[in-house]
Amino acid sequence: MLSNTPKGWQSRPLKELARHISRGAAPRYAADETSIWAVSQKCVRDGTFNLTNCRPHDGAKAVKDVAYLQVGDICINSTGTGTLGRVAQWQECGGRYFADTHITIVRPDTTKALPAFLVAFLGMPSTKAIINRDCVTGSTNQIELSKTALSELIIPVPPLDEQRRIAEVLKSVDDCIALSEEALEATSAKKNALLVAILHAGLWPIVQVGSLLADTPIPMRSGPFGSALLKSELTETGIPLLGIDNVHAERFKNEYRRFISEEKYRELARYTVFPGDVMVTIMGTVGRCCMVPEDIGRAISSKHVWTLSIDKTLYSSALLAWQINHDPRVLEQLRGAAQGGIMSAISSETLRNLRVPQPPQEQMLELEQLIVSANSTIFHLEEGIASLNRLKQLVSSDILSGRVRVPVANIDAPARRAIQPAFKRAVFAAEIVHQLHQDERFGSVKHEKIVYICELHLSLQIDLDRHAYKEAAGPYDPSARRSVEKILRQQKWYDSTKQDNRVVYAPLEASGGHARYFDRYFGERRSEVQELIDLLRPLKTQQCEIVATLYAVWNDFLIDGRQPSDDEIVDGVLNDWTDSKRQVPEEKWRAALPWMREKNLIPVGRGEKTRVPAK
Repeated sequence: MLSNTPKGWQSRPLKELARHISRGAAPRYAADETSIWAVSQKCVRDGTFNLTNCRPHDGAKAVKDVAYLQVGDICINSTGTGTLGRVAQWQECGGRYFADTHITIVRPDTTKALPAFLVAFLGMPSTKAIINRDCVTGSTNQIELSKTALSELIIPVPPLDEQRRIAEVLKSVDDCIALSEEALEATSAKKNALLVAILHAGLWPIVQVGSLLADTPIPMRSGPFGSALLKSELTETGIPLLGIDNVHAERFKNEYRRFISEEKYRELARYTVFPGDVMVTIMGTVGRCCMVPEDIGRAISSKHVWTLSIDKTLYSSALLAWQINHDPRVLEQLRGAAQGGIMSAISSETLRNLRVPQPPQEQMLELEQLIVSANSTIFHLEEGIASLNRLKQLVSSDILSGRVRVPVANIDAPARRAIQPAFKRAVFAAEIVHQLHQDERFGSVKHEKIVYICELHLSLQIDLDRHAYKEAAGPYDPSARRSVEKILRQQKWYDSTKQDNRVVYAPLEASGGHARYFDRYFGERRSEVQELIDLLRPLKTQQCEIVATLYAVWNDFLIDGRQPSDDEIVDGVLNDWTDSKRQVPEEKWRAALPWMREKNLIPVGRGEKTRVPAK
């Protein structure tokens, strides 16, 4: 991808950065809602998912485990011109979702590449262009993404610390965009709701639009048609010829692409567009409507729009344009006049017969001012969002290619960096203790298992720096456990003591003091961590140990590239761990696996394999 790999980066094929790359599974759609949902290409937008397009799956048809989406999975649309290459990172959605066969799932190896970095790189326009050039088969609209070619896609990979900083920089821009989009949506919704409430109150007489037209020779016009204006008569400069590309919902876009000469304009002067006219599209996106601005200058309309000149003493052009775009009653009239309820065109009769409320002049001006003010706010928000998106594209191109390097804190301080994971680990452990220390089912063994499951399931290996062993109470990292309890005491957060043959935790004078550090280190993952804590909270210690051990064995199989059966997982627990595991009845191990699947507690082969303790 890069002619010169930046210093400290490595150029590696995608297959070396992923635990798994494959297409999804074929769904069998259900007539009614089920607990399993199929994610299609319609759901994958650039950078986000639109789950309203998901469809329920008939649970009678089995779906392969690898097709179920895990947090951090990257979904790439894999068929069709225009849709192939759209990419988004899967987040926790509180249900069971799987990708269909038109989506390629890339499951990152988080010890090598962070999902947020990888999805940002794959989503760059330059990367998409390479994918569409080098990684597809077929032709025209029948193109398919080749898994083999995609696996060989070369990606420049910075160190994980730099990946994390890159992701943070891009997220800060995304957060600004999201806030602006929320403000835009709220402003639009508030404006529309207020106008609907006022206009539908039944306070004013209902009139037809035809009665509001100006007293001019041609107050309603469309054209020129046929030989009146030939394509050969269009010029590169001159008088603008307006069309559907100039008319947007309550917005006139003054970008002109077609022009006519002065001589031709004199022939077609009857189609002149004046300030305050209302324009409605009748081709393409039918029914879009806007008011012509005061600074329009000389211009004529085309056959693809209706232009209405409104008597300003009778009605507000801004109010009429809003109603044609947004008023449910007006939209219902337009749909009712359309063939089959689908607007393929709008006739002059339909527009003339539209019924709208006519407020007195004073209230009309107040409503117009409300619309103009709100539209000004909306316009500036839209412009700001567009600017932020342009900024993101520029920043992404620079930092994802290494042309601009993002500073990484303490990149030259290895000693301090070595200490950091121990403190982070203690902070994470303290959050679990803080929530559960008063629960009589909670002790150090259950604590260890919750930390382990969070570490593997949420890809926190780098943050927590733990190494699980096949101990009797394993998976267990005794060294990490000792350092955690030491730091908890040093910080005066919690003390650990042995009571009734188990280690329990008692709050010290600074208990809860970990919270500011937890927000700093893990704040972005808080909801995911909380979900796992709540899931495991009601389990007894032995139940937690069963789940954690099964998770470890299953995960080890996946790291080796094998998708194990339940028999193989249980056999791995009973015959490849410690004798103490056989003290738990086999049926308990087997019963836990369906529960794990139901709760979406399914490993994906993250991290390192469980270690065998030295003899």
